[in-house]
Amino acid sequence: MEELEGREFSNLTNGSEVITVEGESYTLNWTVAPVDLDGDAATDAGAVQVTVSITGISDLSITNIIVNTSGQVGKI
Repeated sequence: MEELEGREFSNLTNGSEVITVEGESYTLNWTVAPVDLDGDAATDAGAVQVTVSITGISDLSITNIIVNTSGQVGKI
């Protein structure tokens, strides 16, 4: 998740990667989806919901909202 958070906002896209931990291979999958932060039924162009899951480990996933902070003094 930290690697995805460190990417330029405009470069956030769905993807996957195979990693090996102690000789076992796992597939990391991540999805990037529009999100409605203010509940007005319209997605917000400056924010996305990122979900990372690991194939081979049941029910393991993490979700985070990433906000485009380009041009702002600080992060939310």
